[in-house]
Amino acid sequence: MDKLLIINADDFGLDEEVNLAIIEAHHNGLVRSASLMVNMPAAESAARMARREPRLEVGLHINVSEGPCAAPHHSLGPLVDSEGGFRFDTADIAGSIRRWRCWLDKEPELTGHFAAEIGCQVERFQNLGLSLAHLNAHHYMPLIHPRLYASYVRVAETLGLPFRGLCEPMLELLGTPIYDIEEMEAVTRSARVPSPFVSISNPLDAADNRDLPSEQHRSLIEGKLAELASRPDVASVEVIVHPAVLRERYGDVYAWARRLETTLVLRPGFARTVESLGYSLGGYSSLVIGR
Repeated sequence: MDKLLIINADDFGLDEEVNLAIIEAHHNGLVRSASLMVNMPAAESAARMARREPRLEVGLHINVSEGPCAAPHHSLGPLVDSEGGFRFDTADIAGSIRRWRCWLDKEPELTGHFAAEIGCQVERFQNLGLSLAHLNAHHYMPLIHPRLYASYVRVAETLGLPFRGLCEPMLELLGTPIYDIEEMEAVTRSARVPSPFVSISNPLDAADNRDLPSEQHRSLIEGKLAELASRPDVASVEVIVHPAVLRERYGDVYAWARRLETTLVLRPGFARTVESLGYSLGGYSSLVIGR
């Protein structure tokens, strides 16, 4: 039986350049799934585009690190400032994550604020007239603390939705302690809803040198997919991409990755490799319990 491969496009709704690139990648055949940020400027435009693409599954890209909150800001405690903006500096992601971990250690009720914001973002998603296909999170925020991860999985279970679980190499980049990873792995195994067996973000996320040719980046992804294709214990793999129109993106700290990942999903050669490795393309809806 073929292994399931989900090539999921994150950040749908961030801006029009991202929206257009995700739709192009979907038309190209590899991207069958996208995750929508309902609190970002181009969310409604993304929803209009998605409603015209019946084969594109769209989930919620939970966002508690960028832009305005969806819940009443006075109900979210230290998650937001007095104007409802999330207290997270995208120019200093490492420092912001350290602050979040400190808050979560000292203030257990923060997970309740997190769940409340997710609930409001789910409601906003549903008001856009789309069928909610899955949950995952911007900046991989649930991975920074077991308490946050457990809250996130509980929301997925309540909604009966598949979710993105642990992700390579983000755990390394986030500096998540091994004992926290083990606790999150146990939560994933016991979840009543499915998640991809392996989720792969850009392999250069945790690298010192990110200035590589697109063909070298593609080779890294293909090598990982080949390794996973040979493993009988792996039934499903997710590759996370962040397409955007290939032009200068001023102020976007992730522009380097968008360039590489956009090129990847538009290359016919990559599609041929996926097929030759025996993967079957799909979305989160193709996942089954037991991963």
